[in-house]
Amino acid sequence: MWDIIKSASSACFNMSLRDFIKGFPSQVALIGLQIIWTTKLTDAFERTAKNEKSALEVKRKEIIAIMDLLTAMCLEDHGSSVERLKIETMVTIHVHQKDLAIELKCKDVNDFDW
Repeated sequence: MWDIIKSASSACFNMSLRDFIKGFPSQVALIGLQIIWTTKLTDAFERTAKNEKSALEVKRKEIIAIMDLLTAMCLEDHGSSVERLKIETMVTIHVHQKDLAIELKCKDVNDFDW
């Protein structure tokens, strides 16, 4: 399992999100989604610290775009109930992540609220 997760941790950045989700088991795809979300927000905080004032807003839009893709994937025919459940779970988790990204008030990666 470690090898699969290690592979996925880089694949989530090197593959389209759609292909990544379809190419990995549910738990691994979910870890990849969380890695992407965390990386985007960490990058936004680091850029904000360097006076890139729009960095957080840009990353929030990217996170919303992920939500849009997951929602669209939910409407597709997946061929199996397990694959559909996988996508629905990703949507559920990402709704929470998206809401957090929008509501975050902190500006620093070391802030407790983060």
